[in-house]
This record gives sequence, C-alpha cells and structure tokens, in this order.
Amino acid sequence: GSKVLPPQSTGITWKAGSIVTTKWSIRANHGGGYQYRLCPATESLTEECFMRTPLPFASNTTQILELIDATIKIPGKYVSDGTKPAGSTWAMNPLPYSNPKSPPEFDPPCHEYVDHTKGDTGRCSGRDPWLTLIVDKLVVPANIKPGNYVLSLRWDCEKSAQVWTNCADVYIAGPDAVVV
Repeated sequence: GSKVLPPQSTGITWKAGSIVTTKWSIRANHGGGYQYRLCPATESLTEECFMRTPLPFASNTTQILELIDATIKIPGKYVSDGTKPAGSTWAMNPLPYSNPKSPPEFDPPCHEYVDHTKGDTGRCSGRDPWLTLIVDKLVVPANIKPGNYVLSLRWDCEKSAQVWTNCADVYIAGPDAVVV
C-alpha cells in the first residue's frame, strides 16, 4: 500500500456484496461533501486507483452519533449528477459550518446549546464539532476481488480550497465467506 505509512492491520473484514458501517468525525469543519472509495493495497495509492472503486451509500439516512448522549438519524443529502467519477455518489457534510460572525448555513441536525454569536463549537455545528461522529452505511461491491484494500474517505471542503483524506486498511472476503 502506502508510500509513507506501512500497512496496519485493523482486523476489519468486509464481505463482498455486504452492507458495512463507517464512522468519521470532524475536528475542523469546512463544509463540503465526501465520498468513500477503495484501492487494492497492492497498487499505488493514487487518486486514479481510488476513483476506480467508489462505494455507494446503502441508504438515504445518515446517523449522527453524539458521544455524549444521543444517536440521531437524519435524511442524508446525496448527489450523483456531475460527480467524479461519473455516476458515483457524494454525500453532503451534515454538520453546518458557522463561526461568531456567520450563523449556521442550515439548521443543525441536533439541539444546540451554544450561542453562535459568542462561540462556534456546537454539538453538531460550528467549526469544531468534536464530540460527534458521522455514521454511514456503504455497499461493498459484490464483484470485488477478495484481498487487502485501503479504504479512503475523501472530503472536498467548501469553505476552503482543500481536499482532506483519511485511510484505513480493510480485508475484503469473498461473497460466500463467513465473516464474524
């Protein structure tokens, strides 16, 4: 896999054709949208490789898991027209950006306890919603070859000209494998 970091077994095994759960958090919210993709760990981890296997979302619901006390299911916002690679699906970041000079750009998906005119870190909005996880369900392609893969989360920001990525090593078993 990686040119910088050595492979790191996560113990995660996904079955081809299955629905899997992913979770991620935002430490510095910049709005925008995101997509999950796979690249075989035996190949160079390039954008071209990841673009060959975008993972579809399994439902139209995103969960917001607040580490304090709640799980909230909200309608996800997805786009598949004009995306790259063509026909792939991207999700909108469900946590609105805000700061003391700019209110949330849309209603936060949870009850907020912060006065956005004085601070910008809410439970599920603002620049630093650090106690919240975004939970997505994805479809592992049924025809994917079993083996070691690198999962990439690509997040294209809207508040800055930045693209952030995060990766994890996963093993994909065949569709008939027993995965525990």
